[in-house]
Order: sequence, then C-alpha cells, then structure tokens
Amino acid sequence: MKISRCLFLVALIFGLSGLAKADPIDFHMTVLDPGSTTALNIDAPGTFTVAFSACPDGYTNYDGCFVGLNNTNAPTIGTDITFYSLNLIFPDIAPLNTQSCNVTPETGTIFDNSNCTSSNGSLVLNFFGGSGIKPGETFYIVENGVPAADFPPGMGTVATPEPDSILLLSTGVVLMGVFFISRRRGEGLALRF
Repeated sequence: MKISRCLFLVALIFGLSGLAKADPIDFHMTVLDPGSTTALNIDAPGTFTVAFSACPDGYTNYDGCFVGLNNTNAPTIGTDITFYSLNLIFPDIAPLNTQSCNVTPETGTIFDNSNCTSSNGSLVLNFFGGSGIKPGETFYIVENGVPAADFPPGMGTVATPEPDSILLLSTGVVLMGVFFISRRRGEGLALRF
C-alpha cells in the first residue's frame, strides 16, 4: 500500500513538472486613460500603425505600451469627433500565434466591452461601449505577456457613430411624410408586385 502511495506521489510530481514547461502566459491587452505624455496624433477616423514600446513610469506592470491622442479638436482639423470604438489588427505570427488573447476590460479602461478573434492569419481585437475617446484625450493601449520589442506592429482603426443609422431614420421619416401627404390628397400609395 505504501509503495502505491509513493508511486502516486512520484507520478503526480512528474506530471506537474511537465505542466510547468507549457507556456502559461497568454498576452492580455486593454485600453487605458493615461496622464499627459507624447502620443501619436489621430486626426480623423481611419487607420494608424500600432507599435508597442516600453511603458513609462506608472505603467511598469505592463510589457508594452502604445500612446495615442484623439487630435480631432486641433484648430487645423476643426471637427470634434469622439471615437466610440477601437479596432486593432495584428499579424498572427510568433510569438502571438502560440498564445490566445485576453481583452477583458480592466478598472480604468475607456471601453466597457471587447472581443478578440483570429481570422485569415490575423488577430482582430475590438474595443467598444463606454464613454469612448473624446477629442483632446490621450489613451494607452497596453499589453502583457509578450515583450514590447517582440510584439509585431499592427494596424488600428477608430470609429465614430454610424451615419447610416441616421440616414436610415431620416429616410423612414421622409417616406412616412410622403405617404401621409399623398393619402391626405386622396392619391394613396399602392404597392404592386
């Protein structure tokens, strides 16, 4: 009986030591609202390059940081646009392709919701909901799990509220107006198939 207990303990120790060789850390990414610092100006919704570098003081618990600025309120641009979503695309190559991504929002994040998918050789990370990035605001994209120098550069896009929903609403209101005006005149609208 003692021998079987000893063999069980030996098997347990060797089994656990085998797990220790696995890569237990997956990269984690989120978007934070930082203090003032030098940032990449994002002048309008569109694309920009996301390249991570070492984090400044106060953010030392992260492996890599990217700093951006919603610069849509600059006098030369003249439009105040809040970015309501942030989409990041990174090539799914080493060291990223050996890990799964975690984009769970943390305390102090700008966006309430996030998700990560892998498709066509790319990792696509989406951040949305919450207050968004207001004009003149600086933000950090931070990551853990991969040294900043090893994290492959990616592409970011920011989005504003969709004008299509406003267009759809106004089109519906106009058509309702046409319907009621033509009905009042006695013409009515007939649908024919």
